[in-house]
Amino acid sequence: MSINYDYIIAAVKNLYPNADSAELTCLDFGCGAGQVVDKGMRAGLNYHGADPYPESRSEHYEIAAEKNAVLKEHIHKIENDTLPFPDDHFDVVTSNVVFEHIADLSQPLAEIHRVLKPEGHFLALFPTRDTWWEGHVKLYFAHWLNPPSKTSHLFLKAAKSLGLGLKSEEPSPEAWANRYKHYLHEYCFYRPMKEVKSLWLNAFGKAPENKAYDYMIFRFSKSSKLRKLLPALKTPLGRFVLEQACRIRSGRVLLVKK
Repeated sequence: MSINYDYIIAAVKNLYPNADSAELTCLDFGCGAGQVVDKGMRAGLNYHGADPYPESRSEHYEIAAEKNAVLKEHIHKIENDTLPFPDDHFDVVTSNVVFEHIADLSQPLAEIHRVLKPEGHFLALFPTRDTWWEGHVKLYFAHWLNPPSKTSHLFLKAAKSLGLGLKSEEPSPEAWANRYKHYLHEYCFYRPMKEVKSLWLNAFGKAPENKAYDYMIFRFSKSSKLRKLLPALKTPLGRFVLEQACRIRSGRVLLVKK
């Protein structure tokens, strides 16, 4: 996950290469324990985070608060589905693997649009329905089987019996499958890309730009082994391969300008 944090900060800086980093106002939507906020602040950015911190994740705020007092001052709670900031406030809003956990994206997108300055940018990374890898249980296709259906349960149980999937404390594959089929049903909402585009059109008046290629190039550039492949990947065919690999394994990387 840390590679996502690094990419987000690099992408924010690339959007405004001539700007004073300290003057850029940035918001991480659904910030959790504040990892992106912390990394952004260390990079000299004026970064804030916001999260509703539901009961199931209330410990994330304490984790963020314990890191340092400065970070605590930059973490804010979303209440009544409303961001605690005025209109036209941020140059950039980012979001890292958050939107697959929100049942209805209409209000969050409207709020993000509201707090963005004119010509501000929104960068979001999240999996969609056509992403093959289910990162929460660490199995391919687990979210395609309509959890918590019987088919989903049998698939999860079989995978865990083979030693696959997320490591956790459940005493048996049966218990593990029972837990995570309900998790996928209750906390994960994978949308087709057609629906995502429609939601962005409604909120921003335009479809998002696909930044999957830039994201994958960034990832490859950070690996001493994969870096050697970069010349071959900076071609039309390379672009196609990397965009499909990103969709299959990581999800979508979307950028839109207000």
